[in-house]
Amino acid sequence: MKNPWKRLSKINPQREDGTRQINSAVLNSLVKAKLPTAEMGIILTIISKTWGFNKKEDAISISQISEATGFTSRAIQKANKALVKKRILIVGCSKRVYRGSPLNLYMFNKHYDTWKIQDTKRVNSSTGGELSGNKRVNSSTPTIETITIEKKEIYKESHLGIFKKKVLIPDNYSIQPNHIKYALTKKLSEDQAKDQFEAFKAHHQAKGTKYQNWYAAYQTWIRNSIAFGRVTIKEECRIETPEESNEEVNRKLYG
Repeated sequence: MKNPWKRLSKINPQREDGTRQINSAVLNSLVKAKLPTAEMGIILTIISKTWGFNKKEDAISISQISEATGFTSRAIQKANKALVKKRILIVGCSKRVYRGSPLNLYMFNKHYDTWKIQDTKRVNSSTGGELSGNKRVNSSTPTIETITIEKKEIYKESHLGIFKKKVLIPDNYSIQPNHIKYALTKKLSEDQAKDQFEAFKAHHQAKGTKYQNWYAAYQTWIRNSIAFGRVTIKEECRIETPEESNEEVNRKLYG
């Protein structure tokens, strides 16, 4: 059969230019897994950079994966965690260092009978609620009582920069343990948390921004700083062992 689009194309890839071999059973299992786009892109990139060079594993930076897939570093980090939980990807620490942090060592788990696909729940990225078919299921539905309690608690937290109405960032607004704790959950250091807070405060003072919840604005600032590469996080290098995985399964089954 002739390709009607060949004459319109400016490129003509050939086998001798480079190919990536993959076992048919593994390929079929990947197709049946119905992975999200970001996760499938990462897996294909890992296979290309490992099997494509006759290697079982390779030290790869987030920026390399981002360049290959077109996804942001934040999306890649989320997809990496999901793939590790599904046992499709194995992540460890390498001896190579990039921008002060050790690169992750990636290995694709070809033993598809050990993958954990069925128990995976799809999550709506905008709401955090689980998706069931075409319907959205919220993890918790707020009631009048809970909303009232939350409002009362919020108005007590003025030290975090949470007010009843939109205000300029207060001159005496200083970093609190909650700010540092949130930054640590995003794998930043305490010094990085302090530096980011100062940059955050100076930026909004100069801009004259008004917010009702300055603590939430700070959280958004931290997430954007990581996503846009304004701050370098320490990459996670821990591998879940089979023993730990079995313990988790037993705990869920038998309490």
